[in-house]
Amino acid sequence: MAIVLHLGGPTSGHFVTYRKIKLNSNETNPKNSKNSKNRIANNINIWFRISDRVVQEAGYDGLPNDILNGYCQDDIYMVFYTLIH
Repeated sequence: MAIVLHLGGPTSGHFVTYRKIKLNSNETNPKNSKNSKNRIANNINIWFRISDRVVQEAGYDGLPNDILNGYCQDDIYMVFYTLIH
């Protein structure tokens, strides 16, 4: 799932994307991928905030913290869903 926000006015602004990544138990925690002790025991969803070249963690499982706190709910431009079979 991904959420695209438009920050700014109708004639100018900036797009920011929030992308949810599901990590499987065989993947490492992205915070410290070199440490083998940091294996993830269960599947977990991690949200990332992507703005130009900057990628930051934005929350776990539910919606990103910025959206949950009402920071940018009015700025949601598009939502992309993943088809689950």
